Amino acid sequence: MEIEIYITVILIGAIIWFVSKRYSGHLSSLMHQGFNVNKSNITKSIFYHEDDYLQVEIVPNENFKELISQAENIKYFEGSNYTEDGYKDIIVRDEKEYLLKQREIDPKNLDIIFSKLSLDRSEEISTGIIPGEFICKDTIGYGEDYNGIFFNYKTDYVTNIWVVGTPDVEKVNLIQVLNEIGVKWNLLLMDWNTLELIDLKSIEHIEKYLSENMLQQQS
Repeated sequence: MEIEIYITVILIGAIIWFVSKRYSGHLSSLMHQGFNVNKSNITKSIFYHEDDYLQVEIVPNENFKELISQAENIKYFEGSNYTEDGYKDIIVRDEKEYLLKQREIDPKNLDIIFSKLSLDRSEEISTGIIPGEFICKDTIGYGEDYNGIFFNYKTDYVTNIWVVGTPDVEKVNLIQVLNEIGVKWNLLLMDWNTLELIDLKSIEHIEKYLSENMLQQQS
């Protein structure tokens, strides 16, 4: 009996040691890559529902006219295809002519800016219908389940930036961060839920949008 207890204790100790080594190794790897890793604000994981992917997305300014046109088409579609039973058809958004990766945004630089939000940071992102259903590779998120700001990257460049729900952050803080990336990389925010297009170089536009949409959900 004593031998069994002794073996069990050894096994538990080995498991704890393995997990701690794996965790510290993961942090070291991220820091070696140059990411802004702060141990105090790392969470285990963040989940966003698959329907929220790129519903509020941040894109290059070069897509302005195209996005306005698509928004108008969606408004017309919603008015002409809706019945008591729902929509008779579906509409698929067109691919943007100018992709975010063409901005050549270094993910490490974007990570540093988003760290100013003082939100929990995670490299373990999942999506789907329920948490943990699908794991998102090369994705970083700030926030919590259903509420956060995310970006993914491929090799050396950011490929997408999107906002989900209502990040639990001070209004002034969020405005400053959105404006900083807007000015630095000439970006727009496209909200496909409300069909609003926001120039992130304008603090006034950002403040108005947040007051009418995201931040009113917190009150």
